[in-house]
Amino acid sequence: MRHRVGQAADFGALAAIQCLDYERLAQGVIQISEGQAASSARQYVQANLGPGEDHPGGVNIEVEVFNPDETARRDSVTGKRHEYATVCVRVTWATSSASALSGWPIQCSATPMRRRCRGDCAAVAG
Repeated sequence: MRHRVGQAADFGALAAIQCLDYERLAQGVIQISEGQAASSARQYVQANLGPGEDHPGGVNIEVEVFNPDETARRDSVTGKRHEYATVCVRVTWATSSASALSGWPIQCSATPMRRRCRGDCAAVAG
């Protein structure tokens, strides 16, 4: 299950970074359209997780969009400011079992400039 959630979060982040603000891009600025990106990420995560029998307790999907001109905002997990336009998708879930892995958050981040995925984000409060 954990691997599937990680893949779903990664696909969601990759889908979201394609939601560029084309007006800003025409001005030479790479910026992600926040509303479109959040919606796209959530749709891709849900579609890649499939039906809820593996996660009957539900799935929580959080999407943060960082654009280069938003210097005041920091990543809620790492605390850093992103240098490039970046989408962070964090997924937590609950299972019917008492598994120690249940509910551990997975965060994947993607940017049009490069891609990275973080698995164990224990700093995220459940």
